[in-house]
Amino acid sequence: MKGSVAISLAIAVLLSMNGPGAAAGERYLGAYNSLKGLGLSAAFKSADGTAMTFVNLYADMFGVFSGRTGDVGIAASCTRDYVIAYADFGYSYLALHAGPGVFAGYVHDYERHFFSSEGQTYKKMGFVAALSGNIGLTADFFNHRMSVDISLCVNPGVHIRKDRESDALLLALYKRGLYYCLTPQLCLYYRF
Repeated sequence: MKGSVAISLAIAVLLSMNGPGAAAGERYLGAYNSLKGLGLSAAFKSADGTAMTFVNLYADMFGVFSGRTGDVGIAASCTRDYVIAYADFGYSYLALHAGPGVFAGYVHDYERHFFSSEGQTYKKMGFVAALSGNIGLTADFFNHRMSVDISLCVNPGVHIRKDRESDALLLALYKRGLYYCLTPQLCLYYRF
């Protein structure tokens, strides 16, 4: 089921790159890199350059890098960021941007201790639905059609999962969305 959801989201991202709003400005496609996970990212700049839409689809790696679990989650986010300040150097362009959005996925929530004594996470994976707030800096390099975006994102929301022992359905605050807000996201793009 996770695979079909990921494929559906990836197709939606690729189709949105050809929508009427995307045709007006530049389109970006690249890699999403973070301690949160690894995946694909797309961005769409408005024709006047005052706004950008960022769409990220990635494999959530909480507990995987530390060896606590082999369960890889899936997460997607979409934010509409507005350019706060910019600098045009002739050969490159820097833009400071921020904006709201949404976040959803099937992921692990935050747990104390980077490693567990039992070698596994204590909580099961679950669904998350959250709002999203993004702030970042984008650098466009005109000679190479390459762009780099580094950003921070906060995702306040809810996490729904089953209890490992009783299989009771639990609803909780999505703590990773708040605790990991200072974990940077690095996106490397090719501009179309």
